[in-house]
Amino acid sequence: MQKGIRKSGNSSTYSVLIASLLMLCAALQVIAQESRFYMPLEIRQAYENGTRSFDGEPGRLYWQNNAKYTIDVEILPSKRIISGREEVVYYNRGPHELQNLVLRLYHDVNKKGAVRAYSADAGDLTEGVKIHQLSINGKSRDLEDRDKVQRSGTNIKLWLEEPLGPGDSLVLRTSWQQEIPVNDTRVGSYDSTSFFIGYWYPQLAVYDDIFGWDELNHGILNEFYNGPADFKVSVTAPEAYLVWATGKLTNAEDLYPPDILEKYNAAWSSKEVLSLVSGEDITKGIPTGKGVWHFEASEVNDFAFFLSDHFAWDAVSLEIDGRKRLISTVFPASMDIDSKANVSLSRDAMRFFSEGIPGVAFPFESFTTVIADGWGMEFPMMAHNSSPGPGVTIHEMLHSFIPMYVHSNESRWSWMDEGWVSLWTQIAIMELTNGGQDIIQLMEGFGQGLILGNISDLPLMVSSEYLNDFNYGQASYSKPAFILTMILHHMGEKLFLECSREFIDRWAGKSPTPYDFFYTFEHVSGQDLGWLWKPWFFDFGFVDVKIESFSKGELGLSLLGNLPVPLVIDVEYRDGSFRRFTESVDIWSEGRQGFSKSLPDHEDVVKIILNKNLPDSNRSNNIYPVK
Repeated sequence: MQKGIRKSGNSSTYSVLIASLLMLCAALQVIAQESRFYMPLEIRQAYENGTRSFDGEPGRLYWQNNAKYTIDVEILPSKRIISGREEVVYYNRGPHELQNLVLRLYHDVNKKGAVRAYSADAGDLTEGVKIHQLSINGKSRDLEDRDKVQRSGTNIKLWLEEPLGPGDSLVLRTSWQQEIPVNDTRVGSYDSTSFFIGYWYPQLAVYDDIFGWDELNHGILNEFYNGPADFKVSVTAPEAYLVWATGKLTNAEDLYPPDILEKYNAAWSSKEVLSLVSGEDITKGIPTGKGVWHFEASEVNDFAFFLSDHFAWDAVSLEIDGRKRLISTVFPASMDIDSKANVSLSRDAMRFFSEGIPGVAFPFESFTTVIADGWGMEFPMMAHNSSPGPGVTIHEMLHSFIPMYVHSNESRWSWMDEGWVSLWTQIAIMELTNGGQDIIQLMEGFGQGLILGNISDLPLMVSSEYLNDFNYGQASYSKPAFILTMILHHMGEKLFLECSREFIDRWAGKSPTPYDFFYTFEHVSGQDLGWLWKPWFFDFGFVDVKIESFSKGELGLSLLGNLPVPLVIDVEYRDGSFRRFTESVDIWSEGRQGFSKSLPDHEDVVKIILNKNLPDSNRSNNIYPVK
């Protein structure tokens, strides 16, 4: 065996165990003074301060600030106006004195001249958020005082008269008004009487142990980064409207007509899909008066709601770990879809999430899918979907785990939620529709369309704020999903799930960085994965695996690019039969550049194709014999 060439074969369990233990010890030593890959100064400081730990656990001194929102909001459909007032109690749980607050005004992205990823229709340009009044601890603030107030992009920075010390809290009160956009892509008005309201209330930004205040501008492309909060939200809606929202409706008996109330209560225990509001009900009219809908939600990272006077509603119940979940689909009564099938799919998917992958009990007591035209967007306990298809239905519900349960920072690392959810979605679809999983097929599905090594293919550790519509999709969805599938293939399903579940358990309700993900997987698996993290997450690079030779049954391969990939070797034999051989990506660990694979019945081999559906920058060297 030549130097640098690894020959395929099996090692004894004892040797593998000893090697793993030695590797883990070496990894922990290296990690203690991380030199395998770059760590930004802000993140390195958090590890030095003890808020993060090199084993992937939240550090001994980890902390989070949190808030309690009480919001009264009214929707005026004829004018497409949101009018509201709120009280926010903000708690400083950290060790720092806060000299200022950062308040997010998401709808300022619709102001003329605002920086945004997509152009806006002229009819959707507004004056942004009109703040009528704002006070802190009962003292009114002059928003025109440029020495104490700075409004920029979608943020407003408010300097405090007295610092907010560790362990202290303050009360911010405000009233505001804004227009509901028609073509915001993610949220807004679907028609003259249907509105999905998200990114809508003045929201205190996250202050965390990494960056301090999150002051990134909201430009629509990147989604959100929020911390834990409690909500009490009262929505005033016109008569004949129904409202669905994050949290639990606490006054259903005051709002629903008797027949809908009876079916609503029954749905919480029903194993069969029930039609709570049918097309016939819509035609007759829903006899709700102008009412105030009271919702409550605890320890969630955002709040959204939907209201309409002509959407039908189907629902079913699912019990998980002794707790009942209500699963709903709402849709235009005129839309020709099989909504009951969508509800059933949602129920089966939620069961699979809880028992299979990721194998963590669904974290919320309800989930509502709103089907309507447009892009769509997910929020705690609900999502707007552009269609009833299984892909989008499963994908948006899976976001309940990340970033709604594990509060990853989508604004900085969009791949931390979209990559995971893309992988889980395809696994769920395979399981629910085909009755099984095919990891190679998963890898090929994510890898086949990747364009790696060009100038717009940025390393995944580059902050997502620097992505654009041209490279955002690959960087957020397919590329990280491909990497995660490689890790799944390398580790095997059992160990991969153990690492995944431990990551979710450790960071539920908290805000991990990519390093917390890296270190958790290494700590749980006992493996140093720096050889994979560095090229795929930190480096510019490309894939190029070459067939060097084939002689006497030995297939000689080399890695010319810097991005390691698994091997999928398709062999055609003289009798017309085909065989497939695979190798894990770890054949390239420890800096190996060469690999040798023994092929059976080599004298009958007529053609070899290497990684035909995996990314590769030069496919001409992936075929034997060379044409």
